[in-house]
Amino acid sequence: MPPSFPPRTPPARGTAVRRAPVGGAAPRPGRLVAALLVLLLAFGAVLTAPAPAARAAAMGLTRVTAFGANPGALAMYVYRPASLPAGAPVVVALHGCTQSAQAYADHSGLAEFADRHGFLLVLAEQPAANNANRCFNWFQPSDSRRGQGEAASIRQMAAHAVSAYGADARRVHVTGLSAGGAMTSVMLAAYPDVFASGAVVAGLPYDCARDVAAAYTCMNPGVDLTPAQWAQRVRDAYPSWAGPWPRVAIWHGDRDTTVVPRNADELRDQWTALHRLPQTPSRTALIGANATRQEQYVAPDGSVAVEVDRVPGMGHGTPVDPGTGPGQCGATAAYFLDSICSSRWIVGFFGLDGGEDPEPGTLPAPTGLVATGVTGSTVTLDWAAVGGAAGYTVHRDGTAVATPAAPPFTDTGLAPGSTYTYAVAARDGDGRPGALSAAVTARTPSDVPVACWTGSNYAHVRAGRATTSGGLTYAKGSNQAMGLYNAFVTHTLRESPAGHFTLAGDGCTVSAAATPATAATAAASVPRPGDDCRRPPRVPGAAHQEVTCLEELTTAGTVASGHTDPADWAGLTPKDLPTPRGVPGVQIDGYFPDTSTTNTNHGWRHDAQFVIRLPDRWNGGLVVSGTPGNREQYANDRAIGDWVLSRGYAFAATDKGNTGTSFQSDGRVPGDAVAEWNSRLTQLTRAARAVVAQHYHRPPARTLATGMSNGGYLVRWQLENHPELYDGGVDWEGTLWRGEGPHLLTFLPPALRHYPVYEAGGPGAGAARAAMHAAGYPAGSEFLWPYHHTYYWGLTQRVYREELDPGYAGADADYDYAARPAPVRAAVDRIALTGRIGKPLITVHGTLDVLLPAARSSDVYARMVREAGRGGLHRYFRIEGGTHTDALVDAFPGRLRPLVPCHRSAFTALERWVERGQRPPAGRTVPVPPGADAAALLSGCRL
Repeated sequence: MPPSFPPRTPPARGTAVRRAPVGGAAPRPGRLVAALLVLLLAFGAVLTAPAPAARAAAMGLTRVTAFGANPGALAMYVYRPASLPAGAPVVVALHGCTQSAQAYADHSGLAEFADRHGFLLVLAEQPAANNANRCFNWFQPSDSRRGQGEAASIRQMAAHAVSAYGADARRVHVTGLSAGGAMTSVMLAAYPDVFASGAVVAGLPYDCARDVAAAYTCMNPGVDLTPAQWAQRVRDAYPSWAGPWPRVAIWHGDRDTTVVPRNADELRDQWTALHRLPQTPSRTALIGANATRQEQYVAPDGSVAVEVDRVPGMGHGTPVDPGTGPGQCGATAAYFLDSICSSRWIVGFFGLDGGEDPEPGTLPAPTGLVATGVTGSTVTLDWAAVGGAAGYTVHRDGTAVATPAAPPFTDTGLAPGSTYTYAVAARDGDGRPGALSAAVTARTPSDVPVACWTGSNYAHVRAGRATTSGGLTYAKGSNQAMGLYNAFVTHTLRESPAGHFTLAGDGCTVSAAATPATAATAAASVPRPGDDCRRPPRVPGAAHQEVTCLEELTTAGTVASGHTDPADWAGLTPKDLPTPRGVPGVQIDGYFPDTSTTNTNHGWRHDAQFVIRLPDRWNGGLVVSGTPGNREQYANDRAIGDWVLSRGYAFAATDKGNTGTSFQSDGRVPGDAVAEWNSRLTQLTRAARAVVAQHYHRPPARTLATGMSNGGYLVRWQLENHPELYDGGVDWEGTLWRGEGPHLLTFLPPALRHYPVYEAGGPGAGAARAAMHAAGYPAGSEFLWPYHHTYYWGLTQRVYREELDPGYAGADADYDYAARPAPVRAAVDRIALTGRIGKPLITVHGTLDVLLPAARSSDVYARMVREAGRGGLHRYFRIEGGTHTDALVDAFPGRLRPLVPCHRSAFTALERWVERGQRPPAGRTVPVPPGADAAALLSGCRL
């Protein structure tokens, strides 16, 4: 259930989100969430803290209000240089999430070059009324198609710039960061007749996603299509257009974990295919003081049609290089990262710098270049240092290949039995290389021992030993097929000569010469000494399973090894929640027989997927869990799995048998999809208990169930219907279903009816607010209503209504459960709770939960347990200031508290209850401790 629907599907345009009038203010009173967006396009939330910000001069922007019909309700700003020539070019800039037009103008450096080269800078701005985190909605078809929404608004800005400022319609260009980079792809695809070229910074290919769930996947780990498939998606954006196609520059940090660098490759494939060019660069070079690798793909007429600029050591952001040097620009801030002045190179790519070449350096050529050591795959060079040099550029066979800070330098990855010619140039403080040294030639010997590497296909690709295309993996050099691209198919590759890999048979040992990065990547996927993954436990009833011995079972290691999916757990925990580590063990991934195919993890396209983790240091217990909402099996990894694994528990989780916002399509009759959730958790619990007994040679001493939201509902149902399988459970804001109500279909429609009246203000607002309170939404929670109205209430009500009452054809706000025919009640009765629990249960629920208000869910369930005569087995703690989605704590500091520490306190209380017979204190409302700051609230919760 909710956290459940990570805001995976935004509301329909014109219903859940109100547009601001052109030039006017957004109608929504109060603050909208500014840190958790519809996609968490945490475009930046996962970054390390930026370097101290360089002071940025505020650029004078002019707001333009009357530039067209503005169907996307965007704001338009213009930076006009003091001396703007007639027929000037136009650059349209699109900011990233959480940013503004002013911030992009102040920090990117584009305004500096507008002054220098005389072009008009147009900046589009996304208001919070459109997207809570101010991200352009690149993943939403109503905003990313020609003539529609935000894309149409940006096109109108470009047209207005041409007509109102006398600009040159043939020289209109577009660039943007992150969500703005993804929207840049949209503009280039939807309007190739408008934009001559574009620069995508940390962005994504066009039409990679058409909803929020797909957007998560596009961002990380990325989507692998063939160049022809990507190109066709662009052609489909404007079918009558046959070319010419815009030129495209692609900028990406090679350590970007938010929008992974794979997206740069997919963008390259998309646009080189459109230009009918191969995916191998025509030429490469190292540019800037930080040695950014530039790959250029040259068209038959000699122009650069596609360019990829890979920024070394940089995460997610726009590359800037503050300073007054000729190659410097911009100012550092969040997502403006000190590396290279990308705007200078982008403006040059657009052809707006007058064709000026960078000034040559003046440093003399290094002397005394010699090859001091040669192996089968390396050459070591040394030379005399040059006074005043900030670094050096090493050329191999006429191409710059490295930028060491000082001699000596070792060139690696060379082929045995080959001859190479080297020269070196000194670089000054601005990164400009001086004169080249005299050349030296070296030859690698051919009698080189074979190196072998064992790892998963994922690890081989990460280490550069293999490539991936269309979801399959191929050995680099030989192009031998290796199977699916995932972390479960394992091969040994023989490397000979260097850089050429073939599939090896048995008896090939892992090379001790692995680079640190390669060794670290492989370590998570290969068996550790002493492990016996060749005789793994068998999961009873599983149709398929994959077993891996891992150095780290928590997300501190499984993210890198590919044994979790961060998209599953995005938005469920506070950003500062610590991640435990030091838990080696065995992970089993697999699936039970099923007919539905909504879960695409591992490329299996098979539901009823599960994960079982078995730590080496076992405490004798097993924790089982079902996922919140419509998420997949890894959704509880951060909130629950990491912590219980660190305490020594074996941990098992299921996807519940169907996933996604179309889960309700699974099954034959109303209620089937939810009913399957219960049977799948029962199935996994029985199987996991057997696996534990096989692996540790004794059954678990205790089996505990826990989960949040829909996962909490599963805990309740299991303790009512299969208490023999469990010793107890912790229910974290579980969903309530009962035939007579209340439930989602009784308290969400009133919210959809009354909130818009409250939001609009006026004489009816007071009565609407009172109606919201009467429906269960607590006083004091009003600041959370806009976010939940935008992203949760409508979607949640719709999918469960379609699951339980598919015959309803009216409006969401008009739904009246009490008036529906008897079969609807019967469908709810199939999945209803009774309160007749058979083992100890502890419930925690936030008082500011406005998705499942406590008054209409856990308050009622606690009463049901008492009325069933089971009150002695239940403890219920209402947590003051808690809400349904812990990530909102970061969006509203000082107003909300996280529930994850309260869940952990409840879990330890359950341990004492079932192991020692120490009953927890009576249930109560747990107040916020006076004076507690965010760190204190995250570190503990005393029940």
